Amino acid sequence: MEQWIQFPWVETLLMSTLLIGGLMGLILLISKSPSGRWLGFLSITYLAALIFQHGSILHLVPASLSMIPIAFFLYVRAFFYQKNRTSPAHYFLIILPFGAGILPKEWLVINWAISGLIIIGYGILTVRLLLNEQNIRGFSYFQNAGSRIAWLRNFVMLNVLFIILLVLQLPIEMLSIAYFVFISFILYPLVKESSFLSPIPIGNKYQKSTLTPVIKSTIIEKVNKIMDEQHFYRRDDASLTVLAKELGATTHHLSQVLNESLKISFQDLIARFRVREACKLLRDERQDQVKIENIATMVGYNSKSAFNTAFKKRTGSTPSEYREAKNVRTYGEEHLSERKAPLVGDSSFHLNHVFNLKIKSGMIQHFFKTFSRNIKRNALFSFLNILGLTVGFTCSILIYLYVQDELSYDRSLPDSDLIYRIAWMNDNPQTRTPHPMAQAMVNDFPEVEEAVSFSPWYGPGLSKDFIRVENEKQNIIFEEPDFFFADSTFFDVFELELVEGDIDALKKPFSFVITESLAEKYFGDSSAIGKELRVNQMPIVVSAVVKPMPKNSHFHFNAIISYVTLKQINPNDAWMKWGDFGHFNYIKLQEGANAHMLEDKISDWVENYLDWDQSDIERLRSGELRFALQPIEDIHLNSHIRWELENNGNNLYIYILTGTMLFILIIVGINYANLTTAKAIERAKEIGVRKTMGAVTRNLSIQFFIESFLFCLIALLFSFSLAALFLNGFNDLAGKNFSIESLFIADYLFFALLLCITVSILAGFYPAITLSSFQPTEVLKGKLKSNNQEVGLRSLLVVVQFTISAILISGSFIVFKQIQFMKTTDLGFDQEAVIALNVPMSIEIGGVDVEALRTAQNLMNNINGVSGTILTSSVPGGQFNQHQYYLKHEPENRIDISSLVVDYDVQKVLGIEVIEGRTFDRSYARDSLYNVLVNEATVEQFNLKDPLGKTIVQHFGENVYESTIIGVVENFHFQSMHEEIQPLVMSVQPPAAGHILVKLEGQDFGKTISEIERVYTSQIDNDVAFEFQFLDNQLAELYDQEVRTLSIFSVFSLIALLLASLGLLGMAIAVMNQRVKEVGMRKILGASTIQITGMILGQLTRLVVVAMLLGLPVSYFLMQSWIKEFSYQAPFGVMPFLLSGIILMVVAMISVISAVTKISLSNPVEALRYE
Repeated sequence: MEQWIQFPWVETLLMSTLLIGGLMGLILLISKSPSGRWLGFLSITYLAALIFQHGSILHLVPASLSMIPIAFFLYVRAFFYQKNRTSPAHYFLIILPFGAGILPKEWLVINWAISGLIIIGYGILTVRLLLNEQNIRGFSYFQNAGSRIAWLRNFVMLNVLFIILLVLQLPIEMLSIAYFVFISFILYPLVKESSFLSPIPIGNKYQKSTLTPVIKSTIIEKVNKIMDEQHFYRRDDASLTVLAKELGATTHHLSQVLNESLKISFQDLIARFRVREACKLLRDERQDQVKIENIATMVGYNSKSAFNTAFKKRTGSTPSEYREAKNVRTYGEEHLSERKAPLVGDSSFHLNHVFNLKIKSGMIQHFFKTFSRNIKRNALFSFLNILGLTVGFTCSILIYLYVQDELSYDRSLPDSDLIYRIAWMNDNPQTRTPHPMAQAMVNDFPEVEEAVSFSPWYGPGLSKDFIRVENEKQNIIFEEPDFFFADSTFFDVFELELVEGDIDALKKPFSFVITESLAEKYFGDSSAIGKELRVNQMPIVVSAVVKPMPKNSHFHFNAIISYVTLKQINPNDAWMKWGDFGHFNYIKLQEGANAHMLEDKISDWVENYLDWDQSDIERLRSGELRFALQPIEDIHLNSHIRWELENNGNNLYIYILTGTMLFILIIVGINYANLTTAKAIERAKEIGVRKTMGAVTRNLSIQFFIESFLFCLIALLFSFSLAALFLNGFNDLAGKNFSIESLFIADYLFFALLLCITVSILAGFYPAITLSSFQPTEVLKGKLKSNNQEVGLRSLLVVVQFTISAILISGSFIVFKQIQFMKTTDLGFDQEAVIALNVPMSIEIGGVDVEALRTAQNLMNNINGVSGTILTSSVPGGQFNQHQYYLKHEPENRIDISSLVVDYDVQKVLGIEVIEGRTFDRSYARDSLYNVLVNEATVEQFNLKDPLGKTIVQHFGENVYESTIIGVVENFHFQSMHEEIQPLVMSVQPPAAGHILVKLEGQDFGKTISEIERVYTSQIDNDVAFEFQFLDNQLAELYDQEVRTLSIFSVFSLIALLLASLGLLGMAIAVMNQRVKEVGMRKILGASTIQITGMILGQLTRLVVVAMLLGLPVSYFLMQSWIKEFSYQAPFGVMPFLLSGIILMVVAMISVISAVTKISLSNPVEALRYE
C-alpha cells in the first residue's frame, strides 16, 4: 500500500474532478430538459468558483459565489415546473457581480456586499419555493418523502454545506473533495433513473406516484408479510389508515401503490386475502361441520351477505356451491398446494424480476451470447474499441509505474516521515551546514531524537571524487564512487539492515562500513570483517557490511568512513568546526514533534554557536538568512538547491505526466463513446425488440455498462501484455530499471482494476443513456433519427479530444525547442574537442602531486593533436565551491562568489574572452598566489567602475585571504542554463586541481587520446583504468532529465493524437451512416466524389479548427508556467503552434477521408436501397 500513499491523490483528484465536473456540466447544458440545463449551469458555477478561488482571482470570487444561489433557485423551479422561460432579471443579477469585479481592489467590499445580498435574497426565494411546493403537493420533505423529493432535500443540504465551505475559503483539496461528492450526487440518479430530469407533476388524488419502483416493491412486500404472518385482514379495525400506520407509510402513498401497482382498492385487497383463506377452510374436511356464517366471521366478515357477495365475485360461485364441489380440484391445488398465491399478478412478477439482485444463469449466458455476437457482427468497430482502450491502458500503466517510482523516493526508510535535512537558506540556498550542528541539536532540543552529520569524499573543487580502493592480498584495484565520511550515529538515523559485523563500527578510527556489493567485489564469498583495504593509499579495516541504501533514495554510498578517522589525522581541521558550512546534517524527530515549530527556534538558538558579524546576525534575526528543515520524503522532487547529493527529479514533470495520463484516458473514453454510438442505429432494432418484450430502460443501461466493462477488461488484459513487451524500451526512454514483476504487484493490479472500472463507467455513461433511450415504436417503424443534440454532443467530444491533442503536441514542440536552445546556445567558452581527466588525490599526501601533473602536462602538450592543457578544480557544469568575498575597504558589503581554480592557458584551451585587463601569465609570480580574474557578474555585484587593481578579501573558515583583480572575463555559463550566471573568481592554484582539461585538434582523435592515455598512466596513475569524458557530452548530461521527460511526453502525445484520430474516425462513420440517403441523392443529381468528400471533410475538420483555437492558447499559457523553471528561455515563436496545427489537420484529414471515401465511391442505387 506504500505506493498508494505516495501517489499524488490530491492533485489527481483535483484535476479529475474539474474535468469530470466540466464535462458533466457541458453535457447537461445541452440537454432537452430545462432542469437538466440549470443543473449543468449550477455545476459550471461551482467549477468557476473553485477555479477563481484556487487561482487567487480574488475580485471574481464574490461573483462566482453569487451565481450559485441564482442557478440553484432556477434549478429547483425547473425541478417542479420545467419552465423554459427565465426572466431577464435573473441574468442581470448573474452579470452584475462580474461588472462589480472590474472595480478597483480597494472597492472589493462593494462586490462582496452585492454578492451577499444576492446570496441571501435567492436563499429566501428558494426556501419559499420549497415550502410552497410542499403545501401544494401534499408531501413532507422529512417524512415518507418519495425518492426524488428525498434526493432534492439532500441536494439542498449538500449545496448549503458546499456554499459555506466556499465562503470559508477552505484549502482547495477539501473543496475538490466536496465538488467530487457534488457531481457524484448528480451522476448517480442520472444513471439510475432515465426519467430523473422529468418534471414532478402537481399532486392530486389521482396523480402518478413520485415513489420509485424500488419503494413500491418494498411496500408490496411488507403488505404481503403483514397479511400472511399477522392476518391483518381478520382484524375488526382493518382500514387503510391502520395498515398505513403499521407499514410506516402515509395513507396517500399506500393508496397510490395499491391503485398504480396492483390496480385494486384497499377493500379489494382485504377481500382477496379473506376469500383465499375461506377457500382453504371450505375445502378442509376438518371444517365440514362449521357453518358458513362462522367461517365468514373467522376470516374477518361480520356479515354473511357481504361474505357471499365478495366470495362469489372472486370465485364465481357461492360458498355453499364451492363447499359442495370440493372433490373437484384445480391443477394448482393438485400440484402446487404448498405454494402461496402471489399477492400481485403479472405486475408483481415483473417487479420482482426487475429488482432481484440474483441474476439467473440463463440470463448471464444470454448476455454473453449477445455480447459475442455483437463483437462478431461489428468486428471492425470492436477492434477499434479494444485497440484504443488497450493503447490507453498501456500508456497509463507505464506512466503510473514511472510516477510511482519517482514518488517512492526515501519512503521505504524506517521512520522516513520523521527524518529531515537541515538546509541553509540565503541568497543562494544550499544543502550543506556546519558539522557540529547535528549533535548540538540532539543535545539542546528534546524533540530531536537522533542526528547525523556526513559528507561525500570530495576532491579538489568540491566535486565528488573517485576513490582508489585496493585489496593488496588479492591484487584487486578499482576506482570507486560514493565514499562518505560520517558520524557514528549514521545508522541510528538511517536504519539499514546489518549483514555482518558491528553496527558501532563508525565509533572507531581507521574503520569503515561497506555495502554488501562492495564486500562481494573485493572479498568474494568470504567474510570481509576485520580485513584491510587501502583507500587512496590509507589502510582501513572493514568493521561492518550493510545492505545498500534503497534504490529510490536521494543519495547512495558504497562505503562510510568514520569522522573519528579524520579527526585523528587532523584534530584541528577547520572543516569540522562551526565556521565551515561543508557537511550534510540530518535529524530524526521524536514521534509527534512539530517540525515547523522546531524550524522557527533554530535561528535564535544557533546565534550561541556562530561567530558572525553583527550585520549577519541581524540578517539571521530578520529571516533573510535562515535554516530550513526539509522532509526527506520531499527532497527528490522538491529540492533543487546547491550541493544536492545526486540529481533530483522534478515535481512539475510528475504533474505533466499525470496530466498526460488523464488526458489519454479521457481520449480513449471519448473514443469508446463515439465509436459505440456511431453504430447505434444498427443496434436500435435489438433495443426496440427488447423493450417491446418488456425490457426496462434501467436494465438496458446496466447491460451497456457491463458491455463497457467487458471491453475495458479485455483491453486491460491486452495492455498488460503490451506493457511487458515495451517495458525495456520504456526503461531506456525513462532511464529506469523496471522489471516485468513490477507490473504484477498487488498495488499495481488494484490500480489497473480501479482504472478499468472508472473508465468503463465514464466511457459507458453516454452510450448507455443514448442507446437505452430509444423508443421502440420509432425504432420498429424505421423512424429513428439522430437528433441535433446527439450530433452536437459527439462533436463536442471530438473537439475535447483534439483540444487535448493540440495541448500535448504543441507542448512537446516547445519543450524540444527549449532543450535545443540550452544545448546550442553559446556558453561563452569553447566546449568542443575538450576532454576532462580526473586527478587522483590522497589523504596521506594531503592533495595532489603537482610536480607529476606539470610533467604530464608538458608531455601532453608535445603530443601531435593536442592544442593545450590546463589544470582546473571543477569542470564546467559541475559543483563549484563558494565563499564570502568583500572589497578590502567595504567589509559590510559581502557577497557569495563561486571560485574556480584554472591554469595559465585557460584562455587558449577554453576560449574565455578577457574584456578588461589581462589573463594569467607565467612571468608574473603573483599570478599563482594572489592575483585573480573575475567575471562581469562579480563586477556588477560589487558595483565596480574600475575593477583592475582592486583587492578582494575571502573568508575561508577562520582564515582570510587577499587577492588582486588583474582582469575581467566575459560572463560564461559555468553551470547549467537552469541558473543565472553567478559571480565567479578564478585563480591559479595547482595544489587544488581536480581535473586536467585537454584541448584536441586535428582529425585523428583516437590516436591522440591513446597518446594521452600513455602519458597519464606513466605519470599520474597506472593502477586503474584510464577514463575520460568529452566536455560537451558532460554538459549535455545536465539536461538529461528534460530530455527524458521530453521523450516520454512526446511519445505519449503522439499516441494521444493517434487515439484522437480514432475518435474522429468514429465521428466520420456516424455522420456517413446518417447521410447515406443524402449521399446517394447527391450522386444521382450529379455530385462528384470529390465534392461529397469535401462536404463531409469540411464539416468535420471545422471541429479540429475549433479544437486548435481552444487548445493552442491553453498550451501557450501552460508552457509559460513550465518555462519559468529556466533562467534562460527560448522564445516560443509561432513555429511550434504552426507545426502542431499542420499535424492535427493532416491526421484529421487522413482519418476522415479513410471513412468517407468508401461511401462516396459507392453506387448511389446501393445507397438508396440500403436506406
